[in-house]
Amino acid sequence: MDDGVRTTARIPTALHARWAAHAERERRSLNADLLYLLEGVLGTPAGEAGSFPA
Repeated sequence: MDDGVRTTARIPTALHARWAAHAERERRSLNADLLYLLEGVLGTPAGEAGSFPA
């Protein structure tokens, strides 16, 4: 993966807590879990199968 783009998002406190708990259960950082979840919803770009390590 390239260096990527930094972004900021405001999310409700309760959702952040759920997300953090999910990431911890899956043994991923919040950033890694966000990428995993987004790729699950949006799919992986063509030619980049498995671009994100689980």
